[in-house]
Order: sequence, then structure tokens, then C-alpha cells
Amino acid sequence: MREDFVGGLSAHGEDLAELTFHLFWIIRCNASLPCCWLSTSRDSFVANICKYGNLHFQTYDAITESRLEAFALIQKLIRIDDCYQQFEDSNGIEGRQIIDD
Repeated sequence: MREDFVGGLSAHGEDLAELTFHLFWIIRCNASLPCCWLSTSRDSFVANICKYGNLHFQTYDAITESRLEAFALIQKLIRIDDCYQQFEDSNGIEGRQIIDD
């Protein structure tokens, strides 16, 4: 990609997981990176990963908001009211661990 790239990237399945993994670390470690928005071609929402590593959702209708809330419960995502670095005091995110193979 060129420096003036202003398009979008499309990823599915394992490629999406890989892209999200790398995006998280790029956004966390590069404060000058512009905001990167995530969406799907069929759902009424956008999301972004902020500099603290938190995932923010904005929905366009009540049905999508209900679906995202159900998804968040299943995935055990935690709703936060104030955006800040969640692991600032403990240096860790609850539930996240390194598993040695």
C-alpha cells in the first residue's frame, strides 16, 4: 500500500482474525495512526479499536444494537462507560493469558 492509501480492506474468517490481531497492536503502539473503522457489508454498525485497546461500537438502529449486545454477552465483552486503559494498574487484562504450548 502507498502512504496516501484511503481505501478499505476486506477480510473474512481466519484472515479477519489475523487482521484484527495485527490492527490491535498497530493501533496500541502507534499513537499517530489515524482511526481505523471496522464494519460489515450487511450490518448497521461501525466499530473501532481505540488507543487503549478498547473496542467501540456505534449502531444505526435498535435491532443491530440488540444483536451486538447479545454478541457481547456471548463473547464475555465488558461494557465500560469511561474509556481508559483497562490494565493500567494491573498490567494485565482479566481473562487474558499466555498459554505455553
